[in-house]
Amino acid sequence: MAETITESKERLELRKSLTGALIGLVRAVDSTGKKPQEATRSLIIEGLLASAPNTNLPDEHLEGVLDRLHKEKARLAPGCGSCKAPCGRTDDDVFSLDDPDEKVREMKETILYSLRWMAAYVVQAKSLNQDTEEIEDFFCRALFQLGNETDSQYLMELIDEAKKMSRKCFELCFGSMI
Repeated sequence: MAETITESKERLELRKSLTGALIGLVRAVDSTGKKPQEATRSLIIEGLLASAPNTNLPDEHLEGVLDRLHKEKARLAPGCGSCKAPCGRTDDDVFSLDDPDEKVREMKETILYSLRWMAAYVVQAKSLNQDTEEIEDFFCRALFQLGNETDSQYLMELIDEAKKMSRKCFELCFGSMI
């Protein structure tokens, strides 16, 4: 029988902060009008892996990832944190799974679960020298949209795209086996 690990409230808040920081970072990337550099892409993947439920990573590691996410966002959007007229575009606290609409909440959780799962496979695919740019671009689009007020129809489209990207991850890692 599988053992269920219960996370503390502090650990859940840390994971929520990581997810919010990821959304803030991809919004900062979007504000540059350019694709993210490889170091930023790697940090997004690391953030997705660190924000996964029940990881065995110590809190100190998660806090270090959170700090690096904030620093990268500040590098991409300098002065944003001290702006006197904040627009909210790169806020970290835009993400919530507390949506009153249960369907929307479940869809967002499904998308996040998919992104975290795919991040692990992207690491594997990269180690096999596979091109993962399309999947990494999807990470940015999906995270960006999770921070928006979106309707269930759009979230369903995002879930459908996540299914396609999940299949691509699997093919990159195990293509000769399928």
